[in-house]
Amino acid sequence: MADFDKLSDTKGIIINYIEERGRELFYGGGTEYDFSLWIQAALLFEQIIIPCDYYIPETLLEFAQDVINEAKSHECKVERYQINDDGKKVNAEVWDYGEIVAKIIEWINKEKDFKKEMKTRINR
Repeated sequence: MADFDKLSDTKGIIINYIEERGRELFYGGGTEYDFSLWIQAALLFEQIIIPCDYYIPETLLEFAQDVINEAKSHECKVERYQINDDGKKVNAEVWDYGEIVAKIIEWINKEKDFKKEMKTRINR
């Protein structure tokens, strides 16, 4: 049983570390060359957190909601472009991250439903 406790502790430490680094990424300052911070945080959720399938602390769900709110304020899109020698935008494209944001919303709802179900079972 102690081995499972160690495994559980290790998973919890990793989840907490990922949340901490994700918050630094999202709330910290970026550079003009970086993707928008909300996009980086959304990709972190899509690639690392959602596939984890482990108990998720409430603080991580709140952080995910902050990312979603920021993404929605940009309509889940970002314009990517280069600047030519005259200082004008060239090769402009609009990248749509709506699909990733939808995955995160679905994950948030699933986690919240699971937490509600667990509370209901405990209170019976």
